[in-house]
Amino acid sequence: MDNNRPMTPDDIEITRFINTIFNNMYIKNKEQYDIFDVCVTLHKHSQKIDCINDMLISNIVKNLFKTIKTENIWKVFIILYTLAELSSDKISLFYQYNIYNECKKHNIYNWNDAKIIIQNKMNKLKSYNNVEDISNIFIGYLFVGIESMAYYGDKNFSLYESELAIYEWITGFGNFVEYNNSVSVLFDSIEFHFLRDEIMNKFILLLSIFYKVDFSNSKNTNGTYDWEYISEVVCSELL
Repeated sequence: MDNNRPMTPDDIEITRFINTIFNNMYIKNKEQYDIFDVCVTLHKHSQKIDCINDMLISNIVKNLFKTIKTENIWKVFIILYTLAELSSDKISLFYQYNIYNECKKHNIYNWNDAKIIIQNKMNKLKSYNNVEDISNIFIGYLFVGIESMAYYGDKNFSLYESELAIYEWITGFGNFVEYNNSVSVLFDSIEFHFLRDEIMNKFILLLSIFYKVDFSNSKNTNGTYDWEYISEVVCSELL
């Protein structure tokens, strides 16, 4: 969350969610949070995660999913993912169940749905001034789109199509100049460098936390990131 802008209704609800978790863990609350700092704090205080009331968190999350916009769902899931990684199987199973159902509930049944929604939203924008909202649209919808391609027991699952979607996502964001695909075209449509930088910062942090990408060991000999290798890492984590 950008501390330099007024809080949206979604920001307020997500902040309440975080504060409930931190209250359970006896961690001091804040008025606003950076989502990635929250994950760092959870890791730092992982020994206290067993203090969390699973049922309470589950009920809050169910209500959150009824109210927040699709582009902000990734913020809740990245917190749930961190909790699942550090705590009991209960939260882990709850996380997996909800991420699958949220994809379907928001009319994102596959990777192409997410890209179409982003294109439609970008076409309707009259201004590029709201950096936070635009970056969330790109990160949030494509994240949900990618997760919809994971295997959650869906009989229509295609490993080839899922691998292709991940390749498009990673390379299209990572180097939209070199790789010509549907994501790179979307990313190239953004005229302002500062907005691209904001999206990339979130993208790299999301990959680091959610898909365990070690960027320090993901570079070519010339020092640039090897986005094809990174896409393989994400495939191994997700599929």
